[in-house]
Amino acid sequence: MALTMAACGGGGGDGDVPGEALVSGPAEFTRCAVPEQISIVREDESAAGWKTNRYLKFAGQALTKLVAGPGMVSTKNPEGVLTHGPLHAQNCTPGAGTSQSLTFRLRTLNFFDKGVGDHLSFGLRSKHPTLNALGNESYDSIGIIFHKPWGAVTAERFGYPSGNDVEAPNPPQVEVQDNVTYLVEIVAASTQISYRVTKEGAGQTTGWKQYQQPANFAALQGTGLMFAVLCSDANGQCEAYNTPFKIELWDIAAGWF
Repeated sequence: MALTMAACGGGGGDGDVPGEALVSGPAEFTRCAVPEQISIVREDESAAGWKTNRYLKFAGQALTKLVAGPGMVSTKNPEGVLTHGPLHAQNCTPGAGTSQSLTFRLRTLNFFDKGVGDHLSFGLRSKHPTLNALGNESYDSIGIIFHKPWGAVTAERFGYPSGNDVEAPNPPQVEVQDNVTYLVEIVAASTQISYRVTKEGAGQTTGWKQYQQPANFAALQGTGLMFAVLCSDANGQCEAYNTPFKIELWDIAAGWF
């Protein structure tokens, strides 16, 4: 089943109807409909070799593989750029208010425990350009990371060229591992977030934590969302691993208040 692009102007994806294939490209940044599910999958496409693909699901639709737009060589991020890792980013989200909320469930397979994954990043109040290739980077957001080498979930203010600020990991924590379902909850204002990550079925939780960005970072003006996958290969590109892995996010809900 295929999807059409949702028009900018509101809604959470309910207006999507079957139609043209879901095309990867810069137009993704201005989609207002937030997908219910995102899957990043490394898979062997036989003659085409190993590819890192993105799949999206909007309300009332099936999980659908993105196809490359004109001139694109990859669908693993909206720009089709090989020089950075798998990414779903959008600058336009529905709703109005001063605080943005995001909840979702997360599960990884053959990613962290196989040495493929370095960390996962999830950002709110995001602003990404429609071209984010090497040499053109420019982005800002605030959110959390699942960092396997540190064994922790912690907050980060993401930015380029402004730089990043990472909160020191602090207890209580949840283990960062594969084959586990996590419930992720984040609320972001323009300079701070509150977040909680719960390992479902195990009783482990970070509890609600607060993070305030340093005073030398500008207040965030973006209204977007960012879901990024960073692997353990050079520059986190996720191109060096010819072995299957998967990052699944579902029950995604975003709003403003």
